[in-house]
Amino acid sequence: MGAAQGQGAATAVGMSQLRAMIIALAVQDLEPDEILARLEDVVTRLTREHTTPGREPFDLKYGGSRCLCVVYDPVTGRCTSSAAGGSRLVILYPDGIVSVPGLASHPPLGADDHRYETTEIDVPPGTVLLLDSGGMEEPHPATDATAQRLHQVVSRSGPDGHRILEDVRHVECPDYAPVLLTARTRMLDDKNIAKLALPPDAAAVAAARTWTSRQLTTWKLDELAFTTTLVVSELVTNAIRYSTGPIQLRLINDDHTLTCEVSDTNSATPHLRKAGPNDEGGRGLSIVTELTHHQGTRHTTHGKTVWTEQPHPE
Repeated sequence: MGAAQGQGAATAVGMSQLRAMIIALAVQDLEPDEILARLEDVVTRLTREHTTPGREPFDLKYGGSRCLCVVYDPVTGRCTSSAAGGSRLVILYPDGIVSVPGLASHPPLGADDHRYETTEIDVPPGTVLLLDSGGMEEPHPATDATAQRLHQVVSRSGPDGHRILEDVRHVECPDYAPVLLTARTRMLDDKNIAKLALPPDAAAVAAARTWTSRQLTTWKLDELAFTTTLVVSELVTNAIRYSTGPIQLRLINDDHTLTCEVSDTNSATPHLRKAGPNDEGGRGLSIVTELTHHQGTRHTTHGKTVWTEQPHPE
């Protein structure tokens, strides 16, 4: 969620471009602070390119834009956020308590070269997250006064996200023009999450396939057994081949999607390549891509996690 300075077509184009950049970065499974750091680099580069002497003047202000990135993990219930500019995260807990946590303070995009930080908060299921741009005018509205007013409005709005949006849009604060998003959290039940620790041994591949097939039967997803066991086989084989530490296989079953994750200690991102007709290997990731709807790699402090998603059968 973000907001840019200015009005008119140029600002609208700038916001569209920034939004496209954020989406491109978000699908890489980056942490919120990494997304903002890379976005900062892009904004700085574009601003520098369009202020080069001899070039036609460029009136779009990329710099000064505000952005709030929030990632919620439905498995752990943890909310990780990072903000550029005066953006706020308002949290409405299921018991009615409203909190405006203090996020690490950073200037707007393009205003300074600095290191972004993240704030982690555990939130229970049923919590409403309100992402607030913090207004559009400079200087920023009085943070304490605005936060207090938001607290009052959200407290009496109740848990309905649409009601919250409507009430906050009419909040009476000088120079306050919010850009808002709301989201309601939910956590996956433990019975919908299955984990298996595997040794870095080739014999573990067969064990992973057997365990996966049994788990899908438990979840009544036998129609996905063939494709999922093949995906698991390829991902676990790659993990064994390129890492030396322990491997973890995790299956996550939500209402509509089956997610398969294989974690290992090697931080190198797997690269998809097209194998030649005489190549003995190199087809594993191509097979995984064909059998699943979405795939990605998420880097961790101890290595990486390669994940895939498949929709439930109709």
